[in-house]
Amino acid sequence: MRYRWFSLLVLLVLLAGCAPQPWKQDPDVQATKQDCAGLPQGEHYACIERHAVTSLNPDVCRLAGMWVDDMCLQAVYEAADDPSICDRLYLPGVVPNCHAYYTARSPTPTSTLVPTIAIPLPGQLIYESGGDIWIIVRGQPPRVLLTDGSNPDLSPDGNRFVFYRASPELSLPDLWVADFTCLAAQATCQVNERRLIGPAEFGSPLIYGLAWSPDGRTVALTTGAHAKTFYSKDLWLVNVETGDYQQVLDDGGGVPDYSPDGAWIALNMPYTGYQHGHLSLIAADGSSYRPLFDDLLSCEGKWLPDGVLVAGIVRLAQTAEVEMPAELWRVPVVGEPVRLATIPTAHSFRWSADGQRLAYLADDPAGWLHIARGDGSVEAAVSGSDERTWPHGWSPGGQLLAVIHDEQYFFVSAGPNPALIPMAAPFWLWLDDDSYLTAEWITDDPQAGRGHFEVSRAWLDGRREFLFAAESLNGLAYRP
Repeated sequence: MRYRWFSLLVLLVLLAGCAPQPWKQDPDVQATKQDCAGLPQGEHYACIERHAVTSLNPDVCRLAGMWVDDMCLQAVYEAADDPSICDRLYLPGVVPNCHAYYTARSPTPTSTLVPTIAIPLPGQLIYESGGDIWIIVRGQPPRVLLTDGSNPDLSPDGNRFVFYRASPELSLPDLWVADFTCLAAQATCQVNERRLIGPAEFGSPLIYGLAWSPDGRTVALTTGAHAKTFYSKDLWLVNVETGDYQQVLDDGGGVPDYSPDGAWIALNMPYTGYQHGHLSLIAADGSSYRPLFDDLLSCEGKWLPDGVLVAGIVRLAQTAEVEMPAELWRVPVVGEPVRLATIPTAHSFRWSADGQRLAYLADDPAGWLHIARGDGSVEAAVSGSDERTWPHGWSPGGQLLAVIHDEQYFFVSAGPNPALIPMAAPFWLWLDDDSYLTAEWITDDPQAGRGHFEVSRAWLDGRREFLFAAESLNGLAYRP
């Protein structure tokens, strides 16, 4: 979730390069590597997570590998009472669901680093800074929407957003919704905010995997306890207009994702080391449940515009010595799934929005990153890619893929002979097929560790135009 992970989606490791890296010399990492060596696959991952949580050291999670290290990170973040632990991220752009972020805190003064003019954006950008939620609406200057909120998530139509606010009684996040109207002639926006649901209603401390319905009237969310059961418990549906809510599953909620017509929700339960992954469908009203694949080590799914689900899965091997191939499937909501392809050593699938293009990683001397058609056919290895390469996400039109390579940002064209092309600025998210959002930390006082973020719109030809500055930055969300 990004707390939603978002966003979130999203959250996996950058593998080490050829030269030794400092994290490998960390005493916690070395002790974990020694204690967990030789264990069967599931026990091996569970052992790594136990060490990471005990030491509260996110670097230990790097040992888990690219399929499950985000699960390990989540366990560390939820066990942490110190926000600085959650800030030790080695996955660019990740917003952790950190328990320490939601404990009672003193109000943070609103940033004074806001410009008076914003350049035109092709959509709406919402973000949190200093405990306040801000918005930029199609070229208008940044404005404060509300105070005391975190991790905003815009509805598909961009007219409302959900956010989190700590419960005064429990110091845990409640889910709120706010409708807003921003007129160019007015200095402030009209906002109507109201509480929806929280731990007091569903009996679990945290919220995960939130997804908007296409009509913007309902959110689906998974709730659970700390660490081990964070994606394996309840699935709830919340009507953001009436405030009504219902529990539709009491186990296996996973990460919800609505179909384009809003009739179905795909549920992706990640492998955690304590519970096997699975992929299933549930009717949007909770009336029908359809299991699809079980006992999975890895799974990435995406709804296509025609309402068909495509999925890349890796089944869990019986022994650590066996490596299972990846399978690509096309899953209609009515009828049986159809296998599209089987690809040895493949994982980390990323489809473009229209489903016409696919990126994935595979152990290949010609290049680890591969670009293919949406069904896995006619693939090509990306020149220069290796075990340090990670696919970030496709541009809206599916022509370009943002890539992390050796902790630097690149893009890849979907045309013939794909290669890594450096980006002029650190990538955050795509705005359109030609430009992206970039956020850079600028140090103001090295001794005190003070600084600020500068957020800009950057183009692939190297141009950059400043948008705003903020002393802190969290929960960026964008709608075209």
